[in-house]
Amino acid sequence: MKKLLLFTTLFLAFACSKDDVTDPLTDPLIGSWSGSFSETDEEDGESITINVEITLTINADGSGTQVYSYTFDGQTQTETEPSTWSNLSSNPDFSSTNQSYNLDGDPATVVFSSNFKTATITFSGEDYEGEEEESIVLTKK
Repeated sequence: MKKLLLFTTLFLAFACSKDDVTDPLTDPLIGSWSGSFSETDEEDGESITINVEITLTINADGSGTQVYSYTFDGQTQTETEPSTWSNLSSNPDFSSTNQSYNLDGDPATVVFSSNFKTATITFSGEDYEGEEEESIVLTKK
C-alpha cells in the first residue's frame, strides 16, 4: 500500500510539466505566437476575401518579428517585419492576465487566458482605418 501511495505522489509531482506554470518574473508575452483571420474588401465593385496567418515572435530584449502570410485566389505572399514592444506598467505583475503594452508604437491591451496560452490583443486609436479598435486572438506555440 505504501508503494502505491509513493508512486501516486511521485506521479502527481511530475505530472505537471514546466510549460504549465508561468514564470512570475518573465513577461507572459515573450515567446512565439500564431493566429489567423480573414479580411473582406471591396475592389472594383467585387467583394474579395484575404486569409491572413500571423506568427509573432516576442524576444525578452524588446525586439520581435512579425511574419504575415496572405492568401488570396490560391496565391500566398509572405512578409516579415521587425517588431518592438514594451510593457507599459512601471511595476508589471506578470501573473496578471491583463497587461498593457506598446507594440510597434501603438498602445495595446492584452488579455491572456488563465494558463497564458492564448492572448487577445486589442489595439485602439485612430490608425485602424476608421475603426476604434482592432483585436486578434493568438495562441502560444
